[in-house]
Amino acid sequence: PTLHRQAAHWYNEEGYVHEAITHALAAKDFSLVISVMEREAHRLWIQGEAKMVATWVLMLPDDIIREHLDITLTSALHMLLRTQSLPEIPRTDALMKSEQILVRVEQTLLTAEENVLVPSETIRWHHRIRVLREFVMMSDAFREGDVRQVRFLAQQIQPLVVEEAVAWKWIPLYG
Repeated sequence: PTLHRQAAHWYNEEGYVHEAITHALAAKDFSLVISVMEREAHRLWIQGEAKMVATWVLMLPDDIIREHLDITLTSALHMLLRTQSLPEIPRTDALMKSEQILVRVEQTLLTAEENVLVPSETIRWHHRIRVLREFVMMSDAFREGDVRQVRFLAQQIQPLVVEEAVAWKWIPLYG
């Protein structure tokens, strides 16, 4: 673990994100993993590496996920944003990975001790989970050409994203 930790820090300082995270995960240095992910995730998502970020998220222990629900759920969002144009097999894989993230978050929220999460934040996380699941249904309806269902789901999502960041607000516009 010491060698992996040293390598992770060196790679991080040199700007080698993938290598830094890989070694930090091997060293179980999750504070470095999440630090690098939070700093670099946006760039990685833009570069089309949503799957890699989601894979790293799924390797984190529950306590780290609980402390970093924003990047966890946003990584699922970015996985789903890319599914519409994918062929069936990669789309199914992306949907499964996103669902794994949602299940982990739900389990984390269920097992969170009293007073660990502020009630308003808990509601926000549950809203995001609902938005993501309804986005999947919206995407399916779109692929099937069911415009009425797409619009209905968009209307359901709209009030849930009013207070959210821009990445979340565009989802109802999809409908």
